[in-house]
Amino acid sequence: MRKKLGLSQKHLDTDKELIDSLMETLQDTGADYTNSMRCLSTLPFPGTPEYDVKLEETKQFLLSQCCSLDDLKKIYKPRMDPRELMMIMMLMQSNPSLLANLGKGQSVLVQEMERSEKIKEIQKLTEDTKRQGDEQKWMKWLDKYSERLSLEMEGVENMEELGQQRVELMNANNPKYILRNYIAQNAIEAAENGDFSEVRRVLSLLESPYSEHIKLDDVKVTTEEQTNAATAQAASVLPSTSRSHAGLAYDSKAPDWSLDLVVT
Repeated sequence: MRKKLGLSQKHLDTDKELIDSLMETLQDTGADYTNSMRCLSTLPFPGTPEYDVKLEETKQFLLSQCCSLDDLKKIYKPRMDPRELMMIMMLMQSNPSLLANLGKGQSVLVQEMERSEKIKEIQKLTEDTKRQGDEQKWMKWLDKYSERLSLEMEGVENMEELGQQRVELMNANNPKYILRNYIAQNAIEAAENGDFSEVRRVLSLLESPYSEHIKLDDVKVTTEEQTNAATAQAASVLPSTSRSHAGLAYDSKAPDWSLDLVVT
């Protein structure tokens, strides 16, 4: 995890707290993990001329990766009927040993109870209060991260070289592209209509998930596939940008509709 954060000069006991607080911030804000981790390499060492500008840019990007209030409600939507959960909780109060007898169902029930409590907290939020809370949480963590980066600089003479090494280390450990459910869905939908060009592009991306320089236009597509691609796109009910052949579509935050996708 230190490599993901570009911490190569020192191994400190306090790094665990920094990492734990990052995971907590990602979860609380519902930020996209892959894009959030990748963007941290754009934040330079504190004290460099571009640090303040880059810090603000990093914060704004992280906020853009946070889920909306509606998305958060979908994420923590109860999977169990509230009346059923309430009945089980009442039984547990009268028979505390019941929880231990549930076996694997114990963890499921505990998770459902946590989701129930979380959704109560979410119901009290507005988009504005969530945005404000997200900004406060990210700034608090970025301050901690900046302090830790300052320790990396101690005793280093060539800061430019260290900065470059840090970016390379982070980008080699934080993928730019992953197989997201909506990307797979788009490729499957196109393939079912006889267009395998999207599958070829996705495979090309996944062969070099850490690269910043993938040229999807170089992926060979047959004339028949080009025709089928145009036909499939015309018939598709999905947003056209979600099937864009440009790299940005593949490394962007997952669209809202992808939260409803279910693997069967």
